[in-house]
Amino acid sequence: MKRVAARRRAAAAAVCATATLCATATLCATATLTAALGTPTPVFAAEPEAPRWAAEVEPGRDLIRGDSSRALVTVVVFFDLRSPLSARHEQAINHVLARGGSQVRVAYKHNPADRHPEAPAMHRAMLAAQQLGRGMPYRQLLLDHVRGGAPDEAALVALATRLGLEAAAFKRALAARATAKHLAEDMALADRLNVRMTPTSFVNGRPVVGPVGPKALWQAVDAALTEARAAKRQGQRAYAALVAGGKTFSPLDNVRHTFPDAELPALGPAATKSRVVVTVFTDGECPACAKHWPALKGLVDAFPGTVRVQAAHFPLPYHKGAVPAAIAIEAARTQRSPADAIAVLEACYAVSTAPDTHLDHKAVARLVSQLGLDAAKLEANAAKHKAQVDKVTQAGRDAGVNGTPAVFLNGRRYKPPRGLSAESLQAGVRMVLSEATAAKATPANATRANATPANATPSK
Repeated sequence: MKRVAARRRAAAAAVCATATLCATATLCATATLTAALGTPTPVFAAEPEAPRWAAEVEPGRDLIRGDSSRALVTVVVFFDLRSPLSARHEQAINHVLARGGSQVRVAYKHNPADRHPEAPAMHRAMLAAQQLGRGMPYRQLLLDHVRGGAPDEAALVALATRLGLEAAAFKRALAARATAKHLAEDMALADRLNVRMTPTSFVNGRPVVGPVGPKALWQAVDAALTEARAAKRQGQRAYAALVAGGKTFSPLDNVRHTFPDAELPALGPAATKSRVVVTVFTDGECPACAKHWPALKGLVDAFPGTVRVQAAHFPLPYHKGAVPAAIAIEAARTQRSPADAIAVLEACYAVSTAPDTHLDHKAVARLVSQLGLDAAKLEANAAKHKAQVDKVTQAGRDAGVNGTPAVFLNGRRYKPPRGLSAESLQAGVRMVLSEATAAKATPANATRANATPANATPSK
């Protein structure tokens, strides 16, 4: 039975993760697994007519290979020093530099994935070596050992001394505020360019996603060379002008939807008294929902008196316990309070993620008994509760939800490139609050942050 439950949870986690991009921590993990299995890695190559993105490059700041004064094509590469795919992609980079000569340059940008907690220290070490003139060889040393264990600080210093760097100078550069700032700026740029996988390259502003082979990357570069020659564009100044008006990405959608706030399980102030209402469409049997719930719940304490977090029903059809769980959650909301309904949801998460249990009808019935809910009243009102679950689920579908968890801030879909971490969720709340503050500068717009605009899409 234990093995069966474990297999069910593993299958559920896999389906949840593919059902929605929000449930996927990073595409790096999927691509790594695909590569390990020997099957082709999905890659999206630059299209000649695709819009350009604002992939900025700053000579003197960025690590650049090639001639910035003569290059016709700039390849901006976002990489992760703990990603085997980033290491593999270097073969393609070397190929296009050798073949393109002085007409091609490559600029490296740092983008350690959240799923590699040890990576930021390695990126800071590379930046420290770069400040001391040995950035490229230091980067190569780290990539050569990408499949090994992550080096600690002593090992990072030892690598620097192997390259002839003085240990004390390296440590000072490693601890410098400017080093951390450089890394944060690169990661912020990656978010603005909607980078969701490492490596991701931009060829004269057009994205190439994934660890492409030498031939594929050269095709993108060659097309850009032809275009640049025709337009007589050359050098850093021409490149800066080319991407100056390029696309940027906002994780917060412009379309605003309305949900039945007063009818949802919730924590925090009432919706009418909250500056930011966080709605998460969730499934009590979804492992990804359970994983991200602490960060979502934590918003109430991170922004006291300001943020309301509410859970909206979205039971997935392949989770047999999801509908019974949603009905039990509704029973807790109507019998007791929205906060008590959240307690039932958390209990469902606990059962779903425990090593030797599985959420089904019997497990939900046990939870109802353990939490002191009136089982007879639940049974008598089951059809009414199910209708409410269906109503909320349909509101999610109308808003474009097709998997869980799906997050909305004041009715606007929120899809941060780095997933639903505590940091990215708090950044989203600050974004909404900042927009509301800016709007108040105009008297006509001095409304509550989650007031419904003219283009709001109501739930049905």
